[in-house]
Formats: sequence, structure tokens, C-alpha cells
Amino acid sequence: MKSPLLMQPPSSGIFLPIFSLPSPHGIGDLGPSAYKFVDFLVEAGQRFWQVLPVFQTLGGNPYLPVSGFAGNTLLISPEQLVEEGLLDHPPDPLGEGRIDYERVRWYKEGIYRKAFLNFRSTSEFEEFCARNVHWLEDYACFSVLCRIWGMSWNTWPIKAGEAREEVERRWKKEAEFEKFLQYVFFKQWTELREKCRAQGVKIVGDLPFYFPHQSVEVWLYRELFKLDECGNPLFLSGVPPDFFSEVGQFWGTPVYDWEKHRNQRFEWWVGRLEHSLKLFDWVRLDHFRGFIRYWEVPVGEKLEKGRWVTGGGADFFLELERRFGSAPLFAEDIGVLLPEEEGIVNALHIPTVRVLLFALSQERISGKHAPREYPPDCVAYSSTHDTTPIRGWFENASPRQRESFSQYVGRQVSADEVHLECLRLVMSSEARLCIFPLQDILGLGEEARINRPGTARGNWEWRALPQHLSSEVAKNLLKLTVDFGRA
Repeated sequence: MKSPLLMQPPSSGIFLPIFSLPSPHGIGDLGPSAYKFVDFLVEAGQRFWQVLPVFQTLGGNPYLPVSGFAGNTLLISPEQLVEEGLLDHPPDPLGEGRIDYERVRWYKEGIYRKAFLNFRSTSEFEEFCARNVHWLEDYACFSVLCRIWGMSWNTWPIKAGEAREEVERRWKKEAEFEKFLQYVFFKQWTELREKCRAQGVKIVGDLPFYFPHQSVEVWLYRELFKLDECGNPLFLSGVPPDFFSEVGQFWGTPVYDWEKHRNQRFEWWVGRLEHSLKLFDWVRLDHFRGFIRYWEVPVGEKLEKGRWVTGGGADFFLELERRFGSAPLFAEDIGVLLPEEEGIVNALHIPTVRVLLFALSQERISGKHAPREYPPDCVAYSSTHDTTPIRGWFENASPRQRESFSQYVGRQVSADEVHLECLRLVMSSEARLCIFPLQDILGLGEEARINRPGTARGNWEWRALPQHLSSEVAKNLLKLTVDFGRA
């Protein structure tokens, strides 16, 4: 699988989730702030905008989607609803700062109900429903039944095959409301994509690996997961101790039955990827090593009682190559791979990632995450959403780590300038594409961290403020980008 990454000039971009955008409505969305951010990217000479998954979720975690197709309705912009004539005026602001998901959900539910009352079906809406019937009907049914019966789908009084008829008979208006929200989300998403294309900005999306049990995908395609006869998981997902967590991470989602996927020539995965390639210009494959081998834990056992199991492997990627050819994909390959697994990765020619912070966190800066070792066909980061920002690392680094960093860059560096030094290191590498979290561009610390793997609270809440996206910040980033030939 040959990657198109090497066919483009050296470039750089910014990582900022949609939910982290400034907004007066409690959470970032697809409205005016998103458009302003695109202008900021252009002013700063950045050609890429990487976001976290934008699919509908159970809560705040974007890596626990309830659907592989439906958009996250919390990201719908109230201002855009006003422009479309579905609201008379913008709602009262909810505030800036960190996201309170429960509060935002109640707030936006009221806004969307008012908009739906003013909505009249159009040919555009009907076309959207017809074009997406392969997932939209089932998603709408599932959402309605979750609201009505709440509990896990395998305790519902009807089977999946009877759901559409039941909802049509009893809750048709509620199903129409769910379809309406998806129509609005994808309309707003498409308009933002057009803005990006016109400005020469490419969006990098993210394909989550697992689904929670309470999701459309597990409900409909239970044969593709390791479940018992009653629909309960036999095994749960996680990873043993690694860089992100000394005690490992227990995610608790059902795991795939890869033999069933293989027998169906990975059709379900192909459909998901096809959808993502329509949404984004580039797609990051999350938890890439899970496609080759994954950690499964028997239900009721502790994480350390799990085992490594073979995934789709080379067969999966050969099928992707057959279907998509040289697709704009790259792999989040963080983790320890066995030699035979590394052989599969190398043979695929899919770009992988490098993270400067991983090298900095060692006693000596070396190995594949050290900037001088980056190959051209990789996507290089200063840090990620799963780590502290660069400044946060520096402020908590050991004396030995700080000394190692000073030796690597050839001078003593303070906390106020370490982020700029790290941007220069990554920019100067051979990596064809460099992406920086906005926090590293601004020099923010641990307080601006997005996720702490292995913890359940306080994640996915950080948001930028309007003043973070100033012309001065853009000007400084543009100079750095030009200096290193990435503009």
C-alpha cells in the first residue's frame, strides 16, 4: 500500500479537536469559531487541521462512539441554525472554559427541539436520508430505543430486526428528530469542509478502533464481536502497561471476532473506512497494533489476566489496498511490536507516527522518536492528546531529562521557551508532515491536557479561548514555518 504522503511538499498543521474550539455555547462546534480557526491556520501558514473523532458518543470520550457513521450532534452550531431560519435568535450563552458534558447535553437538547419544531422536510433532507439509509434508519431506531428503554440493548423487549417497525409505529416523530439532527450535522460539516478546501486546508480525521457494548454497531452486528448467546461480551478490551499508563488501560469494550470479519472479507471495516475517507482528507488509524494483535481480557478477570490475540493482520490491509489503493491513511503505531508485526507494518508502507515527547521522557534522547531519526514517510508530533503538553513535561521532568534535552539542543532552555525549541526540532526533521497540538504552540502546561489514559474523570474537557488564536500567535508560527520550508 503506497502512501500519497511522500507526493506532497513538507508541511505542518495544528491538532485541535472540534470540541476544544472557543464558543459561547459550552462546547466547541461547527460554527463561527471553526471558520475563524481555518482563517487562523491560513494566516499561520498551516495546511493541515487534525481533529479527534467526530462520531456520536455516549459521553465525552470520542473513542467510545455509538455509531461508526453518525455525527456528534453536540458539535452542531446554534448560530448556523439561526442562519438557516430554524431559530429566531441565538440562545443565551452557556459560557467558555472547560466542558461540562451533562450541562451541555441538556442545554443543546432544548435548542435542537426548538429548531426541529420549525423544521419542514425538504428535498435536500429527503435526499440525505435516502443516500444514508444504510446506517441512518438503524441509528435513529437505536437512539430512540435507548431514550425509551435506556438499559442495555440485550434486555430490550424486541429484537434488532423488529426495531424499525416498532419505532415507526410508536415513535416515528422521535426517529425523525434523530434523522434531522444528523442532517444538520452533516450539512454543517460539509460547509466547513468546503471552507477548508477553498483555503487549502486539509482535515485529518481519526478512526476509533473499538465500540462500547451499548452501540449501534454491536447491536446490529453482534456476530462480528465475541459475545455469548444472550449478547453479553465474553472478553473485554484493554492494553497492558505501556508508556501511557504504568498499570495498563482497561477500556472494557467488546472485542472483535476477527475470523468472522475475515470470512466476510472485512466488509464492515471497509464500509467504515469508506465513510471516513469521505469525511476527511486524511485518516489516522487509531490503535493500529490492534489490527495485528490485541489484548483481550475474559469477563470478570483483571487486566493482567488478559492475553494477546491475532487480529486481521496482513489479510486486512491487503483487502484495504484492493479496495482503496493508495489511500490517505497513516497509523498510530505507538506500542511495542514483535519483529514479525514490524515486518507487516514495513511491508504496508503506511506512514506511522513519531512523538517527540516520547523521546524526551527517556533519560537519553534517542530511538525512533528522536527528531534526527524521523523518516520522510512519517507524521511527527511534539506531543499528543494522550500526553501532557511539552511545557507540562518540562515542568515535571527529572534533572537528568532536562540536562539531556539541553545537550540535545545545544543550550539551556527555560520553561517559557521549551515549546518553541521543540517546535523547531520537529520542524527541522525529515518528516514530511508535522502536527502540533495548539497547547504546544501556545506554551501551555499540564492544565491544558486533554486526556489522561487510565483515568475516568476530567478528560476531553479542555477548550481554547478566543485570545489564544491571535494574529500575533499566527504571525510567529508563520515565521517558524517559513524558516523551515513548510509553508
